[in-house]
Amino acid sequence: MNNTDIILYRSCECPLCDDAMALWYQSDVASQFKLRKKDVTSDKDLMLRYAKRIPVLKTEHSTRELAWPFSLQELNQWLASGLK
Repeated sequence: MNNTDIILYRSCECPLCDDAMALWYQSDVASQFKLRKKDVTSDKDLMLRYAKRIPVLKTEHSTRELAWPFSLQELNQWLASGLK
């Protein structure tokens, strides 16, 4: 397992966020990371930054982001690039 956490910015009532989670579970690369979910509705700053873009995956401690829409292939490529 990689020691890099991936943060999924989402909200509770977000079908696209559910779609992003489904892709996460299909990914062969995702198992190398720890996924943390953050609800953007619980934080004013997160709401301003991500509310119109969720779901968004972000590498903790960096600026690397992957915003919806993305495919399984794009997710795998983005995650693999974080392993280098």
